[in-house]
Amino acid sequence: MRVEHNAYAELSRLQRDLLWMISNKSTPREAILSAKLGAYHNAAVSGGDVYYQLSKLNELDLVVGDSSSGYSLTEKACRMLEARRTWEAEGEIT
Repeated sequence: MRVEHNAYAELSRLQRDLLWMISNKSTPREAILSAKLGAYHNAAVSGGDVYYQLSKLNELDLVVGDSSSGYSLTEKACRMLEARRTWEAEGEIT
């Protein structure tokens, strides 16, 4: 699982946030993700930034979908998030 954890660490903060948000909601749409990110970070997050990051996550085979049908995680992304959860549960973070 170390490979998935290392790949997770290389993602940007916005990309990591998007993965967690998508994992907790059934096929969220881009506008919803943008609004929730803005609320979470207490700052405006443009739809263009969200679209760009989702495109990058798609290129990395971490999300599938589009702005009209919504987004979901790939198996690769699920493994990556599970590796992160395991790493946290094992107390490897301080």
